[in-house]
Amino acid sequence: MLGVFIVYGLYDGPGDLFAQAANLPGGALPVWERTSSWPTFLTLTLLSACAALLLARQFHMTIVENRDRGDVRRAAWMFPLYLVLINLFVLPLAMAGELLMPGNGIDRDMTVLLLPLQQQEGLLALLVFVGGLSAATAMVIVASVALAIMISNHLVMPVLLRGRRALSDPTGSAAAIDRQGAGNGTMGGDLGSQVVIIRRVAILCVILLGYAYYRAAGEQALVAIGLLSFAATAQIAPAFFGGLVWRRGTALGAAAGL
Repeated sequence: MLGVFIVYGLYDGPGDLFAQAANLPGGALPVWERTSSWPTFLTLTLLSACAALLLARQFHMTIVENRDRGDVRRAAWMFPLYLVLINLFVLPLAMAGELLMPGNGIDRDMTVLLLPLQQQEGLLALLVFVGGLSAATAMVIVASVALAIMISNHLVMPVLLRGRRALSDPTGSAAAIDRQGAGNGTMGGDLGSQVVIIRRVAILCVILLGYAYYRAAGEQALVAIGLLSFAATAQIAPAFFGGLVWRRGTALGAAAGL
């Protein structure tokens, strides 16, 4: 909506916008002359591709929540189409920001909000803000839930189960554990409620840690924070893609590779 307003409301289409941007004094545009080098561009593209599959929220929605193979076939063309559509107006918005708000004193992460506000389009700015808030909230919710599941399944529950095993039978007898679970439900019925509590606490801790990092990092650009998370997530890529083609790989080998 904002892209259509900028391109066709403030300018006479993409041609007019590109022409005015090309004539901007100072050589600030065309934008592509100010972008990173090709090696940097390809590296960022590779990191983004890895993040699209391996970020906690992406992996959770793509792998964990996948219940039907047909969803994978649809996602194979819908997801790339979605990426193209959401980036369709990125370059026009960047050019409009340079034309209407020149100078280095502008936070370019806020361009999509500043452009409608500058044109006295309060309702459009509100819609853009609500859309951004909705997208950010969805990412926080999915990422928090995904990380909470990982924390409970791979960190807390193994320790909890080993502790119960040691208390129920010092010898570690599985039969004794089964008898105790059948007798008083400590290994069965109560476990589900404990998992829920653990995951809720983990969600709260993840959100608080994220806020603490935001406060500690200061006014860093959103792109810089995202790039840092992309680079960290890309460390998992060799083990992930290697496991798809080499079935003899083990968790120990993947951990050693990290």
